[in-house]
Amino acid sequence: ICYKLTVAPFLLLFNAVLSLWMMQYSYGAIAPEIVWLAAALMPMTLILTAPLSGVARRVNQASRAAGASTTNQMEQSVDNINAVQSLGGSQVESENFADKSKESFKRHRIAFLVDLAAVALSYAALIISLGLAFVLTTDKIIAESLSPGDYAVLTGFFFILGGNARLAGKYWIDLQRNVAAVRRVFFFLDYTSELDTESDSLPTIEKSIELENVSFAYPDGRQVLSDISLSLPLGELVAIVGPTGAG
Repeated sequence: ICYKLTVAPFLLLFNAVLSLWMMQYSYGAIAPEIVWLAAALMPMTLILTAPLSGVARRVNQASRAAGASTTNQMEQSVDNINAVQSLGGSQVESENFADKSKESFKRHRIAFLVDLAAVALSYAALIISLGLAFVLTTDKIIAESLSPGDYAVLTGFFFILGGNARLAGKYWIDLQRNVAAVRRVFFFLDYTSELDTESDSLPTIEKSIELENVSFAYPDGRQVLSDISLSLPLGELVAIVGPTGAG
């Protein structure tokens, strides 16, 4: 990410400015309109791809969230495999994992299609510029201001600029993908943490654990347990299942 944020933009701009300077030096006095067309290639690419930045950020956030949900479902099922199998919930867990996997792949395909759209738009700008440059160069050749050999030179310049413009447009879209990942990091950094408090050591459990009128809620106010009373005998497996089947 550091390379993309610092070195990559500098190299893109340096290559673009160098190519434009060479075109201006060689064709500025003969065909200034071609030079201006080449200079407009990168801004045109950015204008075409910039509207996709917000969409790219949202679809990548949704894709990562769906992937995380699938991973959490799998980890929960594996960690509690004994309770799941003893309660006959293997089929339900398999169906839940299949549904979450389907949603995760769906979100990933949507994010991939947005990337393809950005690439297509960046290539569209290059194709339009090449078409206009071909027409202008042909007019100059007919007017005997340029020679047929200039086709190859100008095409090379446009491909160099087009590559830089395409990378610049795709760079912004790729940055949104990284922003989606960083957003999840900041979410956990800002999440309310549970303060560690000192407590007295509990005596050795001999028979069972008795819970009487126990309630628990997360710091954000979500209620987890409400007035629970039960006995947990030593050496026995006890599964606590909520109203949605989560344990």
